[in-house]
Amino acid sequence: MTLPPNTMPPDTAATSAASINTASTATAFTTTMRAKLGDIAVEGRRIELVWLTALDSVQVSFTDLEPNRIGTVIGLASPHARLVISESEHLDWVSSFNRADLIVVAVIEHYRHRETLARCHIADH
Repeated sequence: MTLPPNTMPPDTAATSAASINTASTATAFTTTMRAKLGDIAVEGRRIELVWLTALDSVQVSFTDLEPNRIGTVIGLASPHARLVISESEHLDWVSSFNRADLIVVAVIEHYRHRETLARCHIADH
């Protein structure tokens, strides 16, 4: 098939459109599919808990420390919830003194009440 200059084959155009839709979905995910569950304190450090509704996991981040992202608690619907650390800078702190377990227990408690907590935080803003 011969195409005029600057023209993509039909399959390529469909793929490009799908890529654009994926990009806009990713942007929507970061703004509309997140619900703050609250804040906790672990040994004086404030940690924000954000429920990622599409992934059904909870992101945990320091509120006053950079890099702020600690990681994500996954497996919340199972008896094997765990914290996956995303910033290596925080690995030693989180791994010491059962802090990862403290964070997971607090996340599970907030997660159990996620629908109510998410509504409360939306109403507050």
